This record gives sequence, structure tokens and C-alpha cells, in this order.
Amino acid sequence: MPVQPSSDPNNPNTSALNKTEKCRFCDRSFTTKNGLGLHIKRAHPVEFNAAISVERKNVTWSPEEIRMMASKEAEGLRNGVRYINVMLVEAFPERTLDAIKGMRRSQKYKSVLSSLMTTEVQPTSPSAPSPSPLGVLVDGSGVGSF
Repeated sequence: MPVQPSSDPNNPNTSALNKTEKCRFCDRSFTTKNGLGLHIKRAHPVEFNAAISVERKNVTWSPEEIRMMASKEAEGLRNGVRYINVMLVEAFPERTLDAIKGMRRSQKYKSVLSSLMTTEVQPTSPSAPSPSPLGVLVDGSGVGSF
């Protein structure tokens, strides 16, 4: 003789049969939360995606941020800083190490850094004497001095 399930609500075998999960967007009911979740994901994708909260901060780099970071790196290179990435993470705490590494690999960043390094190496005034390859200073008049 087959055993009839009891109607006791505390019996774990029967409580799952009576329990239904209802969709808050339509009239469908499901016996499991997994079934309900899959239904919402497929039948109501807009509502499903709206419920996902992903906080994104500073996804893109502004040209000003790129220039500031390149300037800080150029300063660090001139001062002999060994761990540039660590220095930049400390200088830009709102950025992750991976974000900084990624930006430093980009061609845009490398060109900004290169232009900063070359402009800062050149003398500030064109009338200042510059050393010649022979070690003789040449002033604006073209006359060399020792």
C-alpha cells in the first residue's frame, strides 16, 4: 500500500509542495527560488538588470588626469623613484593599481609622458648659454668661452 503524504505543514516533505514563489512583475508562480530567478532573468531582462547595482567610479580617464599622472611619473623618474606604480597609487588613491598599470601601457599616456620629459629637459630660456659637445659654452653671439 503506497504511503500518503501527510498534510502536516511542519513535515519537510509536504511544505515544499505547498510553497510557491510568485513573480513580482507578472502572475506566474514557481516552486523554487531558482526557477523564479531564471524566469525573471529571461522574461523581464530590463527589470532584472535594473536590480543589479554596480558602482563604477572613474571609469574613464580625463585628459587632465592623464597629464597629472604623467607629470607625477616624470617627477618620480627625475628623483630616482624605483617603484613608480606604488608612488602613483599613493598619489591617486581613487584609482586601482590595475587601472594605473593599464593607463601607463596606453600609447596616449606614453606620448604625454614623453612630451613632458622632453619639455622639462630643455633649457627654460633660449638666450641662456648651452654647452657644446666640446665642453665650450656658446652664448647667443656665437663666441665660445672656456
